[in-house]
This record gives sequence, C-alpha cells and structure tokens, in this order.
Amino acid sequence: MLHLYYSNHLEIQKEILISLMLQSPLADPFHSEQVLVQSQGMAQWLKLQIAEKCGVAANIDFPLPAGFIWQQYHRTLSDVPEQNAFQKEALQWHLTALIPTLLTQADFAPLKKYLGEPPSQEKLYQLAGKIADLFDQYLVYRPDWIQAWQQQNEQAVLQSLFDGKQQDMSDLLHQELQGAVAWQGKLWRAVYARIERQAGQRGSICRHRAALHHEYLQKLAAHKPHHLPQRLFIFGISALPAVYLQTFQAIAQHCEVHLFFNNPCRYYWGDIVDNAFLRKLQLRQRLKHQQGGVGSWLNERQQAAFPDDGRSASLQSGNPLLAAWGKMGRDFLYLLSQSEANEIDAYADVSGQSLLAQLQNAILDLQPAQPQAPFLLHTDDDSIRIHACHSPMREVEVLHDQLLHLFERQADLTPKDIVVMVADVDKYVPYIHAVFAQYDYQDPRFIPYEITDRKHTHSDVIISTFLNLLQLKESTFSAESVLGLLDVPELRACFALDLNESAILKNWVAENGIRYGLSRDENDIEPNYNAWQSGLERMLLGSAMRQADGIWQQTVAFDSSYGLNAQIVGKLGEFLQRLQDWQRILQQSHDVAQWQQHLHWVLAHFFAESEQSRYALLFLSQRIDDVCRLALETEFDGKLNSNVVFEWLNGHLSEEDGGIHFLNGKLSFCTLLPMRAIPFKVVALLGMNEGDYPRQQAPNSFDLMQYSVQKGDRVRRDDDRYLFLEAILSAQQTLYISYVGRSLTDNQQLQPSVLVSQLLDYLADQSRTTDGGDVRQQLVRQYPMTVFSRDNFEYRNPNRSFAREWLVAATGQSAVSDFIQPLGGEPFSRPVIEFDSLRRFVVDPVRYFFEKQLGVYLRQHNDEIEDSEVFQISPLARYQLSDALLRQPVTDWSQQFEFFKLKGELPRAHFATISQHEISERLQSLSKVIAPYLSQTAESMPIAQDIVCGQQTYRLQGEIDRLYQGRRIEWRSGAVKPNHQIETWLYYLVQTAQLRQTAPTPHFYGLDGETVQCCRFNDMSLEDAERQLAHYIADFVESERQLLVLPTALYPLFCGDSAKTAEELLNEIWKLAEETPYQSADPYWQRLLSQHQSLNLAVITAKMQQWFGLMAQSLLDGKENNA
Repeated sequence: MLHLYYSNHLEIQKEILISLMLQSPLADPFHSEQVLVQSQGMAQWLKLQIAEKCGVAANIDFPLPAGFIWQQYHRTLSDVPEQNAFQKEALQWHLTALIPTLLTQADFAPLKKYLGEPPSQEKLYQLAGKIADLFDQYLVYRPDWIQAWQQQNEQAVLQSLFDGKQQDMSDLLHQELQGAVAWQGKLWRAVYARIERQAGQRGSICRHRAALHHEYLQKLAAHKPHHLPQRLFIFGISALPAVYLQTFQAIAQHCEVHLFFNNPCRYYWGDIVDNAFLRKLQLRQRLKHQQGGVGSWLNERQQAAFPDDGRSASLQSGNPLLAAWGKMGRDFLYLLSQSEANEIDAYADVSGQSLLAQLQNAILDLQPAQPQAPFLLHTDDDSIRIHACHSPMREVEVLHDQLLHLFERQADLTPKDIVVMVADVDKYVPYIHAVFAQYDYQDPRFIPYEITDRKHTHSDVIISTFLNLLQLKESTFSAESVLGLLDVPELRACFALDLNESAILKNWVAENGIRYGLSRDENDIEPNYNAWQSGLERMLLGSAMRQADGIWQQTVAFDSSYGLNAQIVGKLGEFLQRLQDWQRILQQSHDVAQWQQHLHWVLAHFFAESEQSRYALLFLSQRIDDVCRLALETEFDGKLNSNVVFEWLNGHLSEEDGGIHFLNGKLSFCTLLPMRAIPFKVVALLGMNEGDYPRQQAPNSFDLMQYSVQKGDRVRRDDDRYLFLEAILSAQQTLYISYVGRSLTDNQQLQPSVLVSQLLDYLADQSRTTDGGDVRQQLVRQYPMTVFSRDNFEYRNPNRSFAREWLVAATGQSAVSDFIQPLGGEPFSRPVIEFDSLRRFVVDPVRYFFEKQLGVYLRQHNDEIEDSEVFQISPLARYQLSDALLRQPVTDWSQQFEFFKLKGELPRAHFATISQHEISERLQSLSKVIAPYLSQTAESMPIAQDIVCGQQTYRLQGEIDRLYQGRRIEWRSGAVKPNHQIETWLYYLVQTAQLRQTAPTPHFYGLDGETVQCCRFNDMSLEDAERQLAHYIADFVESERQLLVLPTALYPLFCGDSAKTAEELLNEIWKLAEETPYQSADPYWQRLLSQHQSLNLAVITAKMQQWFGLMAQSLLDGKENNA
C-alpha cells in the first residue's frame, strides 16, 4: 500500500515516521529499516532526530532513490550486474571511443565540425561527457525515446518532439532537430551495441534502466519478489522522476511504502501558474490568432516553455510566490495526485504573528495577493530582514554582528539552530574564516562554526597541488610557480627541505637570476641563463668557489651557496630533476593502465606521508584506482594526453564533500542544495545577488528535452527557485537574506537576485507597518562600506557592531596623537658615537629611528620574483650593472658583459647586444672622468675626534674611505640625489674636523642621462664644521628617546630658492608615502604618516635650515666642467 503524507512541517513528518517505526517494528530485528533520502544532510538530520526521540538510531539504511531501485533490479531480475553499465561515467568512455569512428557519416557533420580535423582529444572528451549526461537524463526522463532509438524508430522521437508544434517552428529549427535526432539515435545504438558486445563476452545480458524499468514492473505485477523490504520510507524528497514514482507505486502493491511530501500548501496547487506565465501564454494565443504563428515573437525554448494546450482559461494564479517559485514541487504534486494512494494530511498553521509567520501561512493557505487584507509589520519585527552590503567580506562581517544580536535577544538560541546557505560556499570560505576565526573560544564573540559542501580541490592543498602537477605539460616552470610548490609542507618534506631552507631558496632564486624554464638549452636560439638548470649550476659552483674567481666552464659561481649551504642546493636539484622526469611523462600520451601507474608514481615521489596528509593521499589513491578501473571496464584502449587526464581527474576530484560535517552542533555554513530544506530557527542566505542566484546554466543546443518540456523535468533555475521557497518555509523564527547592494568602486546601487526582488515586491504590496512607515525601508537595511565606519558604532543604532577593535578608528580617536612620544629608559650617556650611525641618522632620521630604536625593518622591495623572459633590462638591473662596470679599471667591458650574461642579468640573443651598446654609450663620459682614480689605490683615514655639544663632549670615531690623494672621491651610474649630497657633506665636515683645517672638498660623481654631475662644496672653516657637527650630534643624542620628523630628501625645497607655499610643501611631504609609476613609496614615511596626521611645518622648516642651510649655500654647481 502506498501512503502519502502531506505536511508543511518536516518535524510533523518526522514524528509520524518515528511513530510508525516504534508502533510497528520490523518482524525480523536483523533487517534494517529502509529510508530513502535525496541528500546526506537530510539523512544526518533524521538520524539525530530518531536518536533524540528513541535514544539510539541504529540498523537504518539511508540509500538514494536511484541506488535503491538499481539494487532492486540487481536482486530481483536475472543477469543484472551490481554496477550499472550505463552509468554516466561509463557512457563517457564508451562515447570517447566511438565518436571518432562515426565522424565520416553525414549525420555526424555537426560533431565533426566542432571537434576539428584531426579531432581535438580534449574537446572529444568534453563532448562525450555532455552527451553521456544527456543520455543519462533520457534514460530517466525520456525512456520512450531510448526504446524508439533502439528500434531505429527516429520518427517516433520526432513525433514526440513536434507533437503539433511544427507550425510554430522555423524551418531551420525543424532541420536541426531532425539532424540531432538522427545522430543521437545512431550514437545511442552504437553505444548500446558496444556495451552489449562487452556484456556478451562476460556472459551477461545488456540492459539499461529504461528496459529494466518495464521488466521490473512486469515482475512485480506477476508476483512478490523475495528481496523487497518489509516497508519503505521515502522522506525529505521534493521531486522524483515519473519512472521512479511508478516503480514505488508498483512496490507498494507488495509492501508498505510511506512517502512523505513536504507540501508548502494545504490545498491542491498542481495547476497554478504565476502571473508572468499567464501573460506570456495569453500573448502567445493572441499572436497565434492574429498572425497564425509566434515564431517571430518567441524563440523555440520559450515556445516549449509556454505550450498552448488550450487550458489558459482554467489556470489559477493562487499565491504569487508559490506560483513563481514552486514549479518543481508543483509538478511532483501533480504526479502524486495521479497515484492511487492512502493520503494523510498533517498540516499545521504557523504560530505567531511575525511577518515570517504571516508569509508562511499565506503560502500554506494558497492566498493570492490581497492588499485589502495586508500583513501587519511591527516596528520590532525582525523575522524577515534583508541586508545590503558592499562586498562579500562585509556580508560576513554584518552576519557575525547580527548573529550576536540574535544570541543577545534570544537566550535559548544556540549555534546549532542556525544554518547559513550560500550559492557557492567556496567563494565565501576566506571571508568566513577571516571573520569567524579571529576570535578565541574564550571571547564572548566566539561562534563555533563548520563549513561543509566544499569542493575537495578547494579544501585540501594536497589535492589541489596534485592537480597542479598534472598541468605541467606545457609549463614554463616560472620561478614563482616552482617555489609555490615548495610551499606545500608534504611536498617540501618529500625532498627533506624544511621551512627555513625553503625561505633561503626563495632568496637565492631572486638573487641568482632564475626566472623561467627548466633547461638552459631548451631551444636552438640562445642558451637560457635564467633557466633553473643555469641557476642550479651557478649554485653548485658557488659551493666550491667564489664569484670573484671568475668564469669556469661558462658558469659564474653564486656566492650565497658557498660552504655548508651546498646540501640545500642538492635537495633543490633532486626536486628539479623529478619535475623534469614528470614533464617528460606528461608530454607523451599513454593508455589508462599506464596513466594509473604514473599517477601513483606522482603520489609516491612528490608527497611525504604524515598524520595530516594520510587521508588526502589515501583518498587520491583510491579515487585514481576507481576512475581507472571504470575506464578499463569499458575496454577503452585509446591513448590519452595529459590534458584529458587532468580534465578527467579534475571532474572527479572537484566533487563536494557531501556535507559530512553537516549538523555537528556548530553553526553550519553550506551550499544551497536541493532536498536540504531542514528546519532551523534561523535560516540565513548569503550572496543573493543578481546574476548569481538562481544559478546560471548554459543551455545545451542538442538537448532535445528543452524542446519538449514535460512535467517533472528538472531545470537548474527551477530547482533554485524551489530551493529558495523551501529555505523561506524552513525558517522557524528568522529569515536572514544578504546581498551585495552597493558597488565598492562608485557606491552605485546593485540589484539583488530576482527572487529577492519578487519577495520584496510581494511583501511591500501585501504589508503595512504599524507606524505607517515604508515597508521596504524597514525590511532592507543598508550598511556602511567599511567595518570601521562611525555609523556601525552609534549607540542608537540597533545594528551596531560588536567589533570593538575598530572602535578607535571609527570614533576618530586614532593612535596618531600618541605615536610620536618620548621613549622610556635612561638618557643617552655613551661618550663615543660611531660615525656610520651618525651618517645614517642624518641621511634619514625617520628610517634610523624605526630601525635602531624600534627594531622595525620595513621592506623596500617587491617580494614577487620576476618570472618572464627579459627583453629589456630593468632600470634597477641597469643601474646595478652600470655601477659594477664603473668599478672595473678597463675601458673594454666585453668580458664584464659576458660575466653578467652568464649570471642571467642580461636579455637573451640580440637584445643583449642592444643593452650592452646602450649601457656602454651612456657610461663613456663618466668613465673618462673616473679613469684616473681607477688606476690608483684608494686610502682611508681613521676618525677619532672630540666634538663639544653643549656641556657634553662626544668622541666621534669611524673611518673615511675612498680617499685619493687626500680627497674623497665617489661615483654612481645614476643621478646625484639629495641623500648623496648629504653623505658627501658629512664626510667633508668630519674630514675637516679630523684634519683641524679645511679639507679638500670631496667629489661625488653621477650621471643624469649622459651628463656627468659632480657634487662638491666651497671651502669650509673648521669652526663652521664643528658647529654643524654639534647640531647633528645633539639631535642624534635626542633621537635615542624622540623621533625627529624631518624629510631630509626634500631639503632643496626648504633650503633652496623654492617658492612653494606651505600647502605645497606639505603635499610634497605626503608624496613621500605615495606610490607612483616613477618612484616607489618610502615605507617608513608611509607608516609614520598613517599614524601621525598633523605636521608642524614651522618646526620642520627651522630644523631644515639648521641642518642644511649652510650646506645649500656651500653647494657648487653640479656640472662636472666646473670641477
């Protein structure tokens, strides 16, 4: 007997199911209860409910409907294998083998055109997957087509497709459908013949689900099979294919079948349609009456979606939301209504007067829109709230705050009572972790949570790395990509590399000129000295000799790998060799058995097994064996390239985890999936954006079902609409909807999902507020763009944030005023000052304070490693190379250029010649000026001089280097900048003080383009030098306790002839912290200005004059011809 239970509450259905189990236990206690569900989430919830009610939930099986039915075929009918030979994955392999053999036939011309000549193996595998999925759908939803094709009766399929619609079809569509029916019929017969032949070789009979369905029904009609369960429960399923329902009806003739349908409406609603459907149907009839056809107004899919069966006058609209979103459930209800069954109604009104309860009761009672009897929305009613944010991150931040508010208002609410569903949970994972994982479990804001339904490729780094290794066939092996592999702990451990060694290798790669390519001689054009092989050879040579020792066998040593570091180089060499071996394998095609061996080789030779990696490696190993075994069972004997293997494995490894952590007592984040309408006190939906939900599905042009729509057909967008309806109905106390409602870039308003808009429109038309306010304004809450907005923390704001970490920034109380404060500790009391420390302080007092006093070293370079071929030498590399050339006492630099080429610092081929010529030409003028000094030996002078500073005398000690005949000479290949002038000035002052007389003015040469610059000064008296040094030393002593805010790089603007206003000077200071295409930002000034907004320009100007006024007056014209 078939028993149909209709209820709008899943808890009521659950109570009925448990009561049936308790009141009528199975006759044989060793037999298990059979409860069919559509998802593991529903099974998990039902287990917990049974255990809570009965104390234990044991000996209960929860198969899926398709698996249960095939199990019945296998047990009841003869020669039915345990595994379905026509399952989708098997069909894909059969089709991959068959399609190329059929392309010469005229009917397969569309496929031949798509696949190309010769057929692309990747396209072939993808096309086979699409067709396999199509045939799998036909077997369930169009079994009559399958039977007709087997009997070579394409006309029957065409008749089913056209069914009186030829007059509305264009001639082109008519021809395309005839062609599609022809090649699909031939292809199906070829697949069937192949599977039948293989089954015959194994001594079995070839039958698919469409054939087995009829045979099984005949068997059931004849007698009761021995393998039927005593009773069967079907629970939490919103829709079933008609053939499955027929099967359960037949089973019900021999055992009790209890089917529970979570019906949102207590009245029959199988014929209601939404108003949009009615309008389009009426348009179709009007056009047909006026013009005799609708082809120019409606496309073919629309014509199929709005069939003209003459029933428009009898169709009802009912509740507009139920009509608009309920197609999947409506079709299933219609199929159930055709069944002979014992129907039991167990509906219950939703208690309470909240807006959510009123909405659910309106759907339950099939109430049409009735503005004259509106819902009442109280000002404190939070049962339905829609939240508009600026980004997914803000959505999650707002969600966390709103949940804390709910916990505050509802003492009995716990995390397990809340579910958060997202269209694609993987997209939100980083934001969820960033917000929810930032609090310690002892923090009152801590909310325990779990994320389910994640794809394996997104949730496990070993699986994603394994797939990355499969894509190395055409890889350039860029420096970043190879080093990225070593970031995986299990892969790193496989080559005995620890984290510290990995960091060392990253620095070495950047310094050693490694950019891309495994082999140095990968082509015949020019050796690649930026390849891994070249860099490895430089590292290996560096373990035995120094770079200064010169070129050895076309290789230059890399100094950093000298000595004990050689073992790290050996580990890197082993890793690179294994990558090269694997790439050679990937570049060849292999059969399935060979690929199985190669894939296991990757697991064994690239990943070290550990406690953390054991599960992932076992999972990969089993999945490799499973997919390869299935391909081998289909007798697929072709060779596959690595692109197809990646596609093949990626499809299997990208499956979701099945919700194995669902309902574990924590707040659950999961993907919006069908058949998961489990009741929760709070149901939250995130990411309900226009275009994101309902989820898009690209139409398949050769899917014939779309041209002949039948009740019960599954369409992704219809599934999503019904899922949205189920989510609303499963919320017991609060429905929380969130979407990105504003643009981050221009704050323009963005629209929510069309479903959210329909819900809002319905509630706005159907509701009124108790205070006469606007319904939309009360339902939709707008949030500031940032978490630290002041509005988030206003006391009167009922949605104020709990993120107290941002309160300081929100209220404008920044640490700016407290940032520059005197440091504690003893005052400076050391009698000796190192000149090098004084030099660094005077050149850049802000940087000196951060590094010396605070121990803070901010990076001034990009961590990203260059990984592309060099066509033009970078400005930095050009400067470094030029500076190195200017240190060489020769005019012929060919040997030096060869040295740099072997180091990987020059472009390849002709580009190197161009760079050499440009650099040589530019350096000619400066090299002539400094040539006399290169032939001399530089001397140095010790510094040991007492400087009186107020009441204290300090001993300045250090060394003045680069002295040529008593004059300090220095040069660089770039322009002379203010910091070079300051350094030269300091050396001049110190040398004068040390000599106790005016010293020879130092020269600092530079190049501005091709013009030689020379920094030098007028003669300086001993008194002026000592007085100026005393100023610097006094501030240096003070800097031990107090930061001196002085932008020394801008001294020419303060001490020169600049006519800039105060505002312009402040802007120039702020530019120090700005990144421009021509100048990188100073990280120390970035940090300072982010904490210290107010700058005292008067103090800065006075100190600039004290420090650099005399220097600016003494500085001579920078052109070299004035020297």
